[in-house]
Amino acid sequence: MQTVIHCFCSIKETLCCLNVLVDLWTRECYSGSKCCVNELYPTNEDVADISRGMEWIPHHLQTFLKIIVQSEVKRNSIGHSTIQSAQPRSAITPTLFGIGIEMDHVFGSRWLVNELSRIGFSITHDEVNRYKFVLKALIAC
Repeated sequence: MQTVIHCFCSIKETLCCLNVLVDLWTRECYSGSKCCVNELYPTNEDVADISRGMEWIPHHLQTFLKIIVQSEVKRNSIGHSTIQSAQPRSAITPTLFGIGIEMDHVFGSRWLVNELSRIGFSITHDEVNRYKFVLKALIAC
């Protein structure tokens, strides 16, 4: 699929196109795609592999990000931040999950993880603790 970039004549047309994009993304996300239905934590492969991480981003959002962001790593991060911001209670995206777990492991700072979460770059410290609790329960079995 080839992307065509048009030069818009007015701000009104640009905003109209962005509204259509948001509507498409919302429909795609709420139709049961991977980004919205999250019963399990992301796997190590989801966190480490960018192409697997891109599976979590709705197609229309990926298309939009390809137009404005060149780096695949940055597209992945921005897409995951967008999903997490739009659906904070129903989605745990791999990139933000990995950042939260790693910051907790390396620095052990509740404040740091919560600040990164507050600005959209990580999961919350409470979610990190829930994950640790699940791991401990699985190991105990």
